Amino acid sequence: MPSQPSAAITAAASRCLAKLSLGDAPLLALAECLGELRELGWDQDSVNAVDFAVRQVLKELVHAEEGPTFA
Repeated sequence: MPSQPSAAITAAASRCLAKLSLGDAPLLALAECLGELRELGWDQDSVNAVDFAVRQVLKELVHAEEGPTFA
């Protein structure tokens, strides 16, 4: 269970997504962002929650770019 409040996790995920949008290597930027959270003393469960939130947004973006599927 994350020790950080959900508002802090959401804010951190938003900051990470902003950083990801600035470059061509989103997974590298995500790793750097998560590393910064660890350096700030965030527990692993909270870091994992940010990671999951960011990856969920990235997944939605990839699926949106692929267009609708008619299977």
